[in-house]
Amino acid sequence: MTTLFDPLKVGQYELKNRVVMAPLTRMRADADGVPTDIMVEHYAQRASAGLVVAEGTFPTVVSRGYVNEPGLATDEQAAGWGRVADAVHERDGLFFIQIMHAGRLVHPALTEGQQGEAPSAIAPGQPIHIPGGKEETPEPRALELDELPRVRDEFVAAAAAPWTPVWTVWNCTAPTATCCSSS
Repeated sequence: MTTLFDPLKVGQYELKNRVVMAPLTRMRADADGVPTDIMVEHYAQRASAGLVVAEGTFPTVVSRGYVNEPGLATDEQAAGWGRVADAVHERDGLFFIQIMHAGRLVHPALTEGQQGEAPSAIAPGQPIHIPGGKEETPEPRALELDELPRVRDEFVAAAAAPWTPVWTVWNCTAPTATCCSSS
């Protein structure tokens, strides 16, 4: 009989058990989106799971959706995630990072003043946490069809940092659903 603690092959990955840590929004990166020491410790402590899936991580500053969200938009952010991945791998863990675009759920206070971009120019009608409190989420700019290759390329660039082993999963999120994924 198969148990929770038996290995499992998922595609090219061999999980040491069938326990998968789902992504959780931790909000523990620094103000610039760089993963911190507490994130290294948090994920390393969970390396005994068959697979650890990290929290949503923005590929570009315009896709940043919340305060202290980690990113993969700069070399410093990517190096921070490298420290996390190294700590998990040192404990024989398997680690994926969820690359996420927050779509219309962004605010200029989080995106260095840039207007958010989304499939349509419809404000979500809800407040968002920003440094210093909460504010209504403004209307995003609607993406044009010819911009979709750029958005795809931003995800690819985030996943393909030169120092990075294969540890990424793409996840393009809408406010309530996953709209595309790839591994």
